Amino acid sequence: MLGSAAEAAAYLAERTGNILLTTGAKELSAWAALPPERLFPRILPSHESLSACEALGIPHRNICAMQGPFSQAMNEALLRQYEVAWLVTKDGGAPGGFPEKRAAAEALGVPMIVLRRPEDQGESFETVLAACLEKMK
Repeated sequence: MLGSAAEAAAYLAERTGNILLTTGAKELSAWAALPPERLFPRILPSHESLSACEALGIPHRNICAMQGPFSQAMNEALLRQYEVAWLVTKDGGAPGGFPEKRAAAEALGVPMIVLRRPEDQGESFETVLAACLEKMK
């Protein structure tokens, strides 16, 4: 598990093979130092996401503009279609489709780079509950 897209990009810069990025368009700039032909970002089909890909010079044929959720079979199909050597994803749990990505990568022997979820910055349940109860008085 790595802490950021920049760390993952630095790690994969030393390795070969196509990379399926399932981390979203917001983190694409971290991959700018890698050859764009190696990058296969799966992004939401929006103007902003496509613009982020174009800004890095990612060939249109490499862009997977689609909206999930994605099954294990769909993930496997993308890994096969683009001859992916590395799958990069966030630690998004079930809502982010992590189990399906992991199962697909394991089934095809594709190594995964998992970006660690940032530490929770919000208030605890107990703190929020206490504040609500205080306001109800």
